[in-house]
Amino acid sequence: MKIKVSYEFLEACAEKNSCASLDMYEPSKSRGQVFEWKRHHWVCHGSAHSAAKGYMEANLTMVVPEAEYHGPPNNPYLGPKLYYLGGRLRDRRGKIWVMTSKEVTLIPINQFVKGGC
Repeated sequence: MKIKVSYEFLEACAEKNSCASLDMYEPSKSRGQVFEWKRHHWVCHGSAHSAAKGYMEANLTMVVPEAEYHGPPNNPYLGPKLYYLGGRLRDRRGKIWVMTSKEVTLIPINQFVKGGC
């Protein structure tokens, strides 16, 4: 699902991109920057950026505390659609979160042109 947001919010989420530190094959090494938005907790795991336009999108997955997750265990071999489902990660305080099937893609309300109006 694509959701239009302000460019500033899109940029703030994209700058929290945790893709490089998420490890679905070795959960004990997986780290992520969890943030709250619309009464839920999210982790950014991808973004698109260009030099001319700045950030064009950010991909978020909703996360829940490990004790509240009741879905299937993570199996990264199921393919790209289910890659993150059930994946575990630690935030900077050491709390363990689990990635759910709820995903959104943030896009800017108005296309931002970097350095322009």
